[in-house]
Amino acid sequence: MTSPENIKSVLDALLASANGQSLSMAVAVAELEPVQDALEALRNGEPENFHTFLLYPLSQAVEGLLSTELGSEEAKFLVKHYRFVESHFERLIVKFEGRACCADKSRTILKRLLTFLTTGNEIAFDYTQQYTYHLPRCIFTTHADIVMFFKGLHNLYYGNPDQYLEALNELEPRARATAIVRQAEWTLKVQQHDSQGGITNG
Repeated sequence: MTSPENIKSVLDALLASANGQSLSMAVAVAELEPVQDALEALRNGEPENFHTFLLYPLSQAVEGLLSTELGSEEAKFLVKHYRFVESHFERLIVKFEGRACCADKSRTILKRLLTFLTTGNEIAFDYTQQYTYHLPRCIFTTHADIVMFFKGLHNLYYGNPDQYLEALNELEPRARATAIVRQAEWTLKVQQHDSQGGITNG
């Protein structure tokens, strides 16, 4: 059975080699008892025991750490599964707004989302500020839309896709329509400036 001391040894070894490549990290922990048990489970074709011996105790350690800082279960989920959540937000941003600044936009959204989940302050973007490259324009522009999609992802992660699919069905048509309008406005602006012999900065 994996003990807290064994998990501490695994974490110590992982953190000590965190700046290295995955192979060097694997070497650093390969001889530790929890890792040996987990690898033996894999060799025996028992993926559930790999999870039990190694992944679950590590996850519980992270859960305990987050519980000391975050009261909200949804906030803890966002931090623990940040890459999962970010990748889904970013995919839709790329789909409707292109790749330019997509990472900046997804990071901005999730930073504001975490603030909401921990403080209750609703998400509101300031589109009047000097620099807005990091703000979404066609999708995830409102608090309601961001929270709806996040809750869908939360349910999706735990095996229930219904709310996620409902969110997609609501968000995508509106985002597509907004993208079309913005493109038409931009095309018109370019045409007007071209006809006047000017160059736009907007």
